[in-house]
Amino acid sequence: GSMFWGSLDDESVLALTLGFATMGLIAGLAQWILLIPHFHRAWVWSLCSAAGLGLGSALVLATNLVDQSGIITIILVVLVYAAVTGSALLWKIHSSLPV
Repeated sequence: GSMFWGSLDDESVLALTLGFATMGLIAGLAQWILLIPHFHRAWVWSLCSAAGLGLGSALVLATNLVDQSGIITIILVVLVYAAVTGSALLWKIHSSLPV
């Protein structure tokens, strides 16, 4: 537990990615509360929100794009987030269609 977190560089790609994924999870949990009455398996949204923000952040951090262009960084993170959460929505819509 604390041995791992204590040794983690707070500016490493892993630490920052975990931080952004946690923010995505918190945002997803807030949205999940609103989705529970309307959708079966609404918890998937929270995981996809965390994955989308985490993957987008990891991409711009690992490629060092974050130090090169602020606007492109934001656009890329938003596109990855939208692709992951959009895929979840498509899966949800497809899984609820009658066969």
